[in-house]
Amino acid sequence: MFLSLFNSFASALHSPDVVCLQDPPFWRFRLPSFGGFKSFFPPHFPGSKPRVAFYFSSSFLSYATVLPRFFDRPDVAALDVFRVDLFGGSFTQFRILNLYNLWSQRSSVRTVLPDVSFPDNGFPLLVVGDFNIHHPLADPLRAYSRRDLAASFPYFSRAADLGFELLNLPGVFTRFPWDSATRPSVIDLSFASPLLFPFFALGILPFLPPAQTTFLLLLLLLTRFLPLPLQFPIGPSLTGALSPLP
Repeated sequence: MFLSLFNSFASALHSPDVVCLQDPPFWRFRLPSFGGFKSFFPPHFPGSKPRVAFYFSSSFLSYATVLPRFFDRPDVAALDVFRVDLFGGSFTQFRILNLYNLWSQRSSVRTVLPDVSFPDNGFPLLVVGDFNIHHPLADPLRAYSRRDLAASFPYFSRAADLGFELLNLPGVFTRFPWDSATRPSVIDLSFASPLLFPFFALGILPFLPPAQTTFLLLLLLLTRFLPLPLQFPIGPSLTGALSPLP
């Protein structure tokens, strides 16, 4: 799937400028290379491999300044985009935060905590990643256990407190298991910060380069997932949709 997706960009009407990976396919600490794309990932940590990575098109660098951000951990990285006229001149910086959430030793706790997943920034922020959590806002028809809700509630509560909006279309699966007996799920999520979401709602892209090629972001859900382009309808608001565990 990974190779076929990148190969499909050659014939795509709009090739993405940025691709976010979770659990990327490393070989001898190297990512596959593709013509027209550059990549980066967190530095090596003894005993663990990088869990996230970015690809961005070479043409992207002709109309924006790109700066990788690392956080002394293998499961979180960010891509900062700088340009004087982002979002029609409203901002000069835009960040994409990419994360891969794993189980910790405690069953209801993940390795990337809510305050890391949803930082309070003063510029537009897009959060994407494999959150490895289940929540009714993302998958309304799923039957939820107390364990599911205990794991997901802190993330959606933090997101709501800071004004983040869920961008997933509710009920659209992102994880498809290998066996047919297991139900697909929605564990790969994307959120827009309160400074970013109004531009999604109004259909305003970060910028239009001279050739008028739209800025496209593709959240790649590797191997067992389907790719989700971030051009789908906006999901429901988080505000007022949360309730504590009984």
